[in-house]
Amino acid sequence: MAARDTLFAAVTSPGAVSDVHFAFVWRCIQELIAHGPQPFYIGLGYSIWLRFALSGNCRLANWFDPAYWHLLRQGLERGDGERRKQCLAILRRSVYVAVSEKSSDSRLMVSECCTADENILDHYERYCTVFETILLGRYLNQVLACEDDLDLLSSQKSLVKREWLYTLLASALDPKIQDSNRKFIGNWIMRTGCRPDTSPPDFLRFFENNFLPWAQQGSLYTSTLKYRDHRVQCDHGIRLATYLESLLVGPATSDSCRSSIINAMLASITSKNSGNFAYAAVYVLEGLERAFGSTPPIRLTEMPIKTIAGLSSSPTLPEVARDYLRVFCSNILGHQREQMERPTDPPSRRDLLEKEAIEKCHKLRKALQDSGEVLDVHEPLQDIFSDLEYLEYPKSLLMMMPALILDPRFIRLASTSTTLAGDMALYVQKMQKLSETRVYLMPPLVQSIRSAVFLSPAAADLISLADVIISYTESLPEPSVDMKLEESTITLLQSSELASKQTFTYEHYFGDRRSVGIATLLDLISRLGRNHASILQDVLNRIVQRWAKQRNPPPTVGSWKSTLQLQTIILASEQLSQSWTAEQTGKYLRDLHYMLAIEPLPRYRYLLSWVVTRLYLRTPELQEKILLELTYKDHHSNPKYLASLMKIGVMLATAKDSREDFASKLISTLIPLAASSKVIIRHEAQWQIPGLTDHARTKGWSGVMESSAYMALDEYIRSLERFDDPPLERQLDRFDPMGDHNMTNLVQGNWFCLDTIERSTCSREDFEVLFEQDAKSALRLPASCIELGAALLVVRTGAATTSLDAHVAPAAESMVPSKAGESRALQTKGTAYLIQDDNATQGRPRNDIIVVASLVDNPYNLGGLSRVSEIFGASEMHLQNQNVTSNKDFTAVSVSSHLHFPILQLSAAKVATYLSEKRSEGWSIVCIEQTDRSVVLGSKECVLPEKVVLVIGSEKEGIPAVVLGECDLLVEIPQQGVTRSLNVQTAAGIVLFEYARQRRVRTAG
Repeated sequence: MAARDTLFAAVTSPGAVSDVHFAFVWRCIQELIAHGPQPFYIGLGYSIWLRFALSGNCRLANWFDPAYWHLLRQGLERGDGERRKQCLAILRRSVYVAVSEKSSDSRLMVSECCTADENILDHYERYCTVFETILLGRYLNQVLACEDDLDLLSSQKSLVKREWLYTLLASALDPKIQDSNRKFIGNWIMRTGCRPDTSPPDFLRFFENNFLPWAQQGSLYTSTLKYRDHRVQCDHGIRLATYLESLLVGPATSDSCRSSIINAMLASITSKNSGNFAYAAVYVLEGLERAFGSTPPIRLTEMPIKTIAGLSSSPTLPEVARDYLRVFCSNILGHQREQMERPTDPPSRRDLLEKEAIEKCHKLRKALQDSGEVLDVHEPLQDIFSDLEYLEYPKSLLMMMPALILDPRFIRLASTSTTLAGDMALYVQKMQKLSETRVYLMPPLVQSIRSAVFLSPAAADLISLADVIISYTESLPEPSVDMKLEESTITLLQSSELASKQTFTYEHYFGDRRSVGIATLLDLISRLGRNHASILQDVLNRIVQRWAKQRNPPPTVGSWKSTLQLQTIILASEQLSQSWTAEQTGKYLRDLHYMLAIEPLPRYRYLLSWVVTRLYLRTPELQEKILLELTYKDHHSNPKYLASLMKIGVMLATAKDSREDFASKLISTLIPLAASSKVIIRHEAQWQIPGLTDHARTKGWSGVMESSAYMALDEYIRSLERFDDPPLERQLDRFDPMGDHNMTNLVQGNWFCLDTIERSTCSREDFEVLFEQDAKSALRLPASCIELGAALLVVRTGAATTSLDAHVAPAAESMVPSKAGESRALQTKGTAYLIQDDNATQGRPRNDIIVVASLVDNPYNLGGLSRVSEIFGASEMHLQNQNVTSNKDFTAVSVSSHLHFPILQLSAAKVATYLSEKRSEGWSIVCIEQTDRSVVLGSKECVLPEKVVLVIGSEKEGIPAVVLGECDLLVEIPQQGVTRSLNVQTAAGIVLFEYARQRRVRTAG
């Protein structure tokens, strides 16, 4: 530091140094910066450069050459926070000098389209501000607000040369930056179509070294998987492919630049050391294929055919991705296809073992079907399962197992053998467990179970069918991330011109979709009542009991609660209630009423209302319970429940076989409810009255129509503006207990739009696929308890897509109350001062630490700094404006601390000079800042000096470069959370405490 200051003083003395000496200083700065792995010399070089740049006596324009601007961009891109602040300060000064002196070499950083000097200064100032916000501030909300400035800097109107923009973007995509900020910058690049308009070499370096490595991170693909029209799409992959296509087909892209872009794309996905995400190659090549299919198509003089062909034979790629690459090669190479032919590798030992295991399955299956004698299948099955486990459950072998272990002949053998019965139950249980992580196994397993149960009724008990149903209703298998990525790749395959739509389908790779498996499960449940009523009763009891035992209030979303459970209740109760007595029905209705009373989720309430209404229709003698429930006054504490009861009551009163006396009693109940003080109750009653009136008029119920008060109320409600334009939720939750009671409405009705907790798991089309398979197999099935129903008219709600990985966090745990006798710490005010003598409070000695807060603007923060500085014994504190001590925000936090130690005034512009003077007096300058040369507070390396000037940075920009250059020690506070920084007063308090602690240790030692 002393040598630097001496050099600066000598060289900047008026008239003392010639241009030759200034040139020598510049060469020395370059040599210091070129020291590479030695950060001290690099920091010293930039520090000297900054001092000279800010000096009025330095002829800075003499240094302007390509190396000058290159080193500035290098410092901005590769430096830490301190280095970037220094470079931005140098850049601001350099731009001013370049514009003022109009040096010929200054054109290396000024855009050719520049006009007025003030416009140039304004654009570069905007550039520096954006750089500070994105790379130094890093607060996401502020980064998002930079979008308009980025648009300007990247436009044709920008006076900032493109290489500076690429430096900014490259720095923003650095892995050290927060993922949220990097994602915003990367998406902005793809959205705006950043192209190599005026500086292709700089763009290509940025594209290859910064953009492509960021764009091929796996988390970007897995986090943007979305459902669209019941198919998976990877939004990031599609955006990347679209951007790459625009780069290659853009009219401003030359042939040589286009060739370089393609080489960079291929190098990024074929590099063995890159560690790229496997599916990144798919979307990079998708962009290339789109460009080749453009009009006019792009032409290349040389095609890296072997590179492309080598991709399709990579053993590390999943099957779908390999097929995509083969189709890509066929599309791109065309008549040169023979050049991509590669010798086929011999099958591996694992492939041979898998083939052998598949042959064992075929032989055992054929033996079961052909033999009329009792076979020993115990050992062959164990042998096959041993192979299955050894091979780690390969898909082709795994999907054969359900049909094998649930073969009708095997079921007959198991029904007479305890050993085989145990084997069958164990194997089915294993298959179901495997289907939880391998969702493609669920459809063949459930389809085999369904066929087995209806072909051989004994199979239901052998495989514990009730347990299977309960397990699936509580936790449906979810596709893994890899499977979702493969499905999104299948969508790309099917859009390819040369790909066969019949070959490259989901069914080709994975068999039936999960939705077909769920449809099969629901269809199985809907047909169990005739021959397996006891199993169905067990399933119903277990589901209802668990829902009825929920604590009140229950969580909106539970780990075990699902729509499928309530769908199962509807199907099971529809079949079982036909043989129930009124007493049995009443028992279930009590539980269902309780479930409806406490349930907060709209879709669950809709399904519970469905099953309650159907049970009341089947047992008319119990309908009076609804009227009794509606008259209970304490229900006003539960408006949602009362609203559901009104809906159920009106559905019963408007049913085909409804009675006038019930409707009359219901009307007498609805009239007072229509004037309820509870908004939900009042609106629901008013909404239900017109529907009930229309039904009474159709039925000719004179007792209802002759009530003048009721008819006046009906007429008033119909005159309201909202009556003819009902809100969306009124359209979604409509239910006709007869007309809407069908499987189509049960699995994909508009009621799914009542909330976004779950999406529909299957559709009418899945049942059609199932029934088509039944027709081919000639499987004889008992009648279903519910008809399929017609296709529904979908009500659009504006929610076009549903995220695949949108999970609802469980409810937060409540605070645990203290137990009797338990000891807990009691928070009190600080009393450490009580250990000192009262006479010592006057003239108390203070520590040798000065707090410089001249860079802080917020009075609230300054008040907090005053408070912690006084508490930890600072000798004095410096502020930008001493008058702030009378500000109410300052005094609200500082209390009276500013009255107990000196508060001095020091302008922000004079901080650097003040620090230089204090150093010459023997003080050490310590700054709180996160840089590469910072030491961690509290570590062995962080020993705070005796005499310290502690500099506190501003809330937004921290400590400027010129002040950082004066610092002897930079400290940072260790953090464990994800929040980037502490409030300035909190950070200062921590450092002041550590200084006081170290001082006490030294004094005691």
